[in-house]
Amino acid sequence: MLGRRNIFGILLLAFLGACSKEPPREAYFGGMIKNPVDQYVLLYRNYIPAGHIDTFRLDEYGRFGHKIKIDSADMYFFHHGDQINMCYLRPGDSLLVYTNMMSFDHSMQFSGKGAGFNNLLLNLSLISANEIGMLTNLVYRTDKEMLLSYINQYDLSKQNEIQKYLAKLPDDYAFTPKEEKVLNYSIYFPDFFLLEGYNTVHPEDTIVYRFPFEFSLDETYHPIQYFLSSYLYKYMYRHLHLRDSLTPEDCISIARKVDAIIKDTVNAEFVKFQLIMNQLSTQEPPPSLKQTRDILAVFPRIFHFSQDYSREFVNLYKLYPHVLRFVPDSVH
Repeated sequence: MLGRRNIFGILLLAFLGACSKEPPREAYFGGMIKNPVDQYVLLYRNYIPAGHIDTFRLDEYGRFGHKIKIDSADMYFFHHGDQINMCYLRPGDSLLVYTNMMSFDHSMQFSGKGAGFNNLLLNLSLISANEIGMLTNLVYRTDKEMLLSYINQYDLSKQNEIQKYLAKLPDDYAFTPKEEKVLNYSIYFPDFFLLEGYNTVHPEDTIVYRFPFEFSLDETYHPIQYFLSSYLYKYMYRHLHLRDSLTPEDCISIARKVDAIIKDTVNAEFVKFQLIMNQLSTQEPPPSLKQTRDILAVFPRIFHFSQDYSREFVNLYKLYPHVLRFVPDSVH
């Protein structure tokens, strides 16, 4: 009996150990870059440099990859040279990306575990990029019915892509709530970006729209999407009356208004930066040395990640060589 009890105890412990085994907290991300322009691929959880989570070194064939720590499914962005694209990673995924730098977006494809949803997002983003490229000129015309009609056609194309994806899966398959949110952002925020552009140009004849899904600016986190951030920039640009020539006090005022409306810190940072950069880049005459220096000096009062945005500010303002003369060593 003693022997049997020992065997039973061992089997019970093995069973309990198997049941209590934690789900994977890592994923594999890798692939191949053809015609690379530098030695690295960078992976970000958010747009901002503070979201940088890993660096991948390319081998002599342009291949890269290793495991990364990941606690839950989320959107990530990978960066090579001056190109950036997105991917959706879940714990346990083994995702490979292939692209040719001669045609970055259009040559891209995913393979491996998790590739299906990523190829769907890629197809949706290509449709959305084409939508914005083709319809931006309509924003400046007064025919809003034509704009809305074309937007509807693009939305149908995106829905067709989703249906083709679902057709390959079991009938009872369902997207997770986060995947649903990512898909809604992919489908609709390019539309809202265009509509906000139209409303900015035609304040006397604005288009009223509603979100066809649950969305709130009070949320402190959204799955970061390029089109969401671009829409929020357009939205805030229309609602804020900005001076043609900004002072440091103007920039602080812009930051306070954006932070009061957009509770998602990462999106708010992006919007503040774009608003300030847009006004400075279109200013006539161009920003003076003193104006640029004074604005850079108040960045710690504007951004939560001021060090990162100071670097970005300097990089983007290299078209004004005198800017680099006053940049502190700490932001190089």
